[in-house]
Amino acid sequence: MAHSQNGNTRAALDTLQCALPYIKEYERTVLQHNELHRWATRILTEVCVLKAIPAQLQATIQSMNGILAEYQTWSLFSQGAPPEASTAMSILRVWDAYHIFLSDVLRSNIIYSGPDRAPLAHYRHGIAREKLVAARNKQFVELQRAEEAYETKLMRSTAFPTAHESNKEYEVFVNRALTNWRIIMSSEWTDADLGAAGKVAYSRRVLEMLYRASTKTFHSTPVLRHLFHVHAQLGEFDLAIGAFNSYTEIVAKGKARAEKTGKHEIGLDDDDTVLYTASEAIKILCLYGERNEAEQAYEYGELVTSWLQQRRPRSSSSASHGLDSASAKERVAAETFSTPSARAAAHRAIGHSQATWARYACEPMFRQDLQEDAISNLQRSMMLASSSGVDLETAYLLAYSQAERRQTKAALETLKGALSHDRIFSPARVLANSVEERFEDRRRKFPLMHLFVLLLSARGEFDAACSLCEVTMEQLIGAARACDEADALTTLNGTNGVKGNRDLPKRLTRTLEDTEKEAFLQMKITEMELLVLTDNISYVATKKQDLIKMYEQLFGNPGSAGDAEKSSNNVDVTPKSRAGTVKSFRHSVFGRPKSSRRSPDAITSEKHPPLPDQFFEKQTESNAPTVVHPPSVTITGADGEKVGEGEAKGTISRLSMSIRKATHRHPHEVRRMASEDSMNDRRAFSHPPPMPSSTGVDRGQFRQVQTMRSVDFTADSTNGPRPLSRASTNESFATADHALPANNTEAQHDNHDSNTEHQAENDPTQALRVVDVSQLPVRTPPPLWSELARSTHRITVLIEVWLFVSNMYMRENLYSDASAAVDEAQKLVELLQAETAKVESSGRAWMSRGWGLGRPINRLLADAWAQKGLIYQTTSGPHKALSCFERSLVWYQDHPIAIPALSSILFDMHDGLVPLEPTDPSEDAVLPSKSPLAQTTPPTTNPNAPPTPDELNRIACRDRGRTLCSVLSKLGSSWDDPQVWFLLGRAAESEGLHESAQDCFWWVVELEDSAPVRHWRCVGGLV
Repeated sequence: MAHSQNGNTRAALDTLQCALPYIKEYERTVLQHNELHRWATRILTEVCVLKAIPAQLQATIQSMNGILAEYQTWSLFSQGAPPEASTAMSILRVWDAYHIFLSDVLRSNIIYSGPDRAPLAHYRHGIAREKLVAARNKQFVELQRAEEAYETKLMRSTAFPTAHESNKEYEVFVNRALTNWRIIMSSEWTDADLGAAGKVAYSRRVLEMLYRASTKTFHSTPVLRHLFHVHAQLGEFDLAIGAFNSYTEIVAKGKARAEKTGKHEIGLDDDDTVLYTASEAIKILCLYGERNEAEQAYEYGELVTSWLQQRRPRSSSSASHGLDSASAKERVAAETFSTPSARAAAHRAIGHSQATWARYACEPMFRQDLQEDAISNLQRSMMLASSSGVDLETAYLLAYSQAERRQTKAALETLKGALSHDRIFSPARVLANSVEERFEDRRRKFPLMHLFVLLLSARGEFDAACSLCEVTMEQLIGAARACDEADALTTLNGTNGVKGNRDLPKRLTRTLEDTEKEAFLQMKITEMELLVLTDNISYVATKKQDLIKMYEQLFGNPGSAGDAEKSSNNVDVTPKSRAGTVKSFRHSVFGRPKSSRRSPDAITSEKHPPLPDQFFEKQTESNAPTVVHPPSVTITGADGEKVGEGEAKGTISRLSMSIRKATHRHPHEVRRMASEDSMNDRRAFSHPPPMPSSTGVDRGQFRQVQTMRSVDFTADSTNGPRPLSRASTNESFATADHALPANNTEAQHDNHDSNTEHQAENDPTQALRVVDVSQLPVRTPPPLWSELARSTHRITVLIEVWLFVSNMYMRENLYSDASAAVDEAQKLVELLQAETAKVESSGRAWMSRGWGLGRPINRLLADAWAQKGLIYQTTSGPHKALSCFERSLVWYQDHPIAIPALSSILFDMHDGLVPLEPTDPSEDAVLPSKSPLAQTTPPTTNPNAPPTPDELNRIACRDRGRTLCSVLSKLGSSWDDPQVWFLLGRAAESEGLHESAQDCFWWVVELEDSAPVRHWRCVGGLV
């Protein structure tokens, strides 16, 4: 004690350590006698207090093991020691130092894998999973015990503060505990590492600790901020946003007072932390909310903008120490108080909120302004973050917003720059090796590559886009297989190469979030759509079963309680019953008898090529009579022949191919293109929004542009698809406008020195803290969804897959199978209805999805009925299809598929192509292509005579179709749908508004010229 009081810490520590061997040797005797127990506890407490001084800490494994052993011994002796008032604060300091030490171990590359005398050891790559789980379990138990003990002591010694005070010590402990929580919630830690409770129970304990902390603090912004993060991670978004609302109120009042007084409020978060927290809240609202949440995110974005523009004295900043009086009183914009990274996060959140709210806006000019402002803010965020590298999240949002504005060239440049100058950011991954880092790199870039594919398809480069799809998926699967082999999860037999094993690797199915699994499926669907465009429909037919199997391996069977890993082991087992049930959802269609595969209403006798398995065997059938309608607008294909409406009545799916692949046009179309220079100033029907100037096509030069593009495309398509190897993929689309950037992370990381790990153990200067703790508080771990939210999302994805399979069957003229696929989708909706009724049995549960992913039940029902209507439109006639479309609109009044299809039938009724009532009760007959109304000369009528009931009904059909399309064209989700504008042009043409119709048709041409193979929203990710 004398040495310690004189400041000679080393001498005091050496003296006290002389007694440690005797205490450990006679441990049982010491614990049995109170006086010996009291003095032993005093000695151990002083040793731990002195070793807690940073100058005494030696960053070596040996010293760390010694300190841990002394902490553990002290913990054992202090449990039953006689209480002493003189050592109460010392005991509190020791528990604090103990918790700090264990937190440092958690943030380092050290694990509990050594013997009992030296439990700490450097992490070795390739350690068995069972040993790693046992080591982390032991580490987690000790960390929790120290945290609970320190919190108990701190609660007893801390009083509630006054309004002008702050319990800084308690807030420091809370910040440290939440930093540990973020590391444990990362993908490196699994539920098995935490014992039987798992991550959910641990988050609940942290949440209770935060609420206890709120009883010892007064308007603490750190506690409210942590409550927001933990509630959001648990999927309790209402409570999370409630905590954030309280947080913003306190921050806004504190900033207002700081603007007047020029002093930083005590206990108030600094400007950087406030901006990071606000950006996370806006991100959650945009990702997991609906319309109301998108509007709230936009309001928060406006609030953040006002915070950045607020002019405050320099002295109001938390880092204003050392300023002279003149500089302290100077008023500057508040954004100067923040670091570039925090300002970049703020502008990214502002742009994200504006882009999200633009998708719900109904006013065209307001929507356009929002989109332009979003692009501007995202570009500024990219510029601010450029000093530390390109942030993939910001680049993705910017490229997506540019793609929505049809700025395809700018979006491609954004993605190229992001992929070329990627900033590898993984703050919580301290145990990853090169194989895992490669997998994480592929995983982070996957949404960007999908968006790259869609941008290539928008430019008409379908072969390059298809090859990029295949290579991107192969690279992700290959990286996951390499991780499986490194973790000894799979044997080397059958896993050398991506295509050697058809099952997805366990690393892929185990570590990907549900949103990432959906993105993987969406990429596969995009690849199949591209194969259809490149005339590979027979090859796509072989991939339908693989798509369902891929879903089952990723998500599992929605009708069973098993997870994805269990289902991936038995996906090839044929069920006992081949009936269409939920439990046999993959085999219900693909296992049907081949005699029932063809519909009697099929309209082609085309013989399909042989396919590889019995699920897709086709049977040659006799020719069926072909019944088509005369199109109201002549649409030509690449060969100059007229495309009938039998394939897709009332749609412009062939118009897209005509624009992209046409080599010549009819004379009347050429004359229309040549005369469009004088039409630029005329307003289009229903006010179609103007296209961006950077991508607008000059109508005077439109023919030349299309000719050049058609030549390039037909030159590639005439020889069929070119399968590209992985090495030659980059050359296939490395054009002058957009060459895929070289992947800098492709550098070989496998050549490791075999002595590196051995040197790490013996190196006394080995860095023990490798986690960037300053970055951890700004990122919320992915949410842990409830069972209903997970089921809603997974069933929504599966329904989308079944509807896509139905579309594929329709393209093959297998209408019976297409209808069976829709039936499977409807059964899944019934399953979701039953699961939802267990939680909430009300109409609100059907009409609103709430927080989470997926779609509400009413939208899923509308999707199924719309798809069934498309099938009936081809097989059973328009009136039966009309009934299905009407039922679809009953469930969802703004359905983007049902409204155009229904309006097309209504316009055909107005034009006399479809009778107002079915002519045959047993079958909705369709008039022949040469209608008797068109073949006969109409009788002379009195123009002043009142219209007949038949004429009034036809006019009502036209007006209703025009109204439906007009409303749909104003929605943020369908303003760029060319099919809607095509129908509006058709309505204007029937009313004699030729100029408005012409403007609508040109708007269709411009939209189709830059339209991707699928809508941008299928990429998923952060939108």
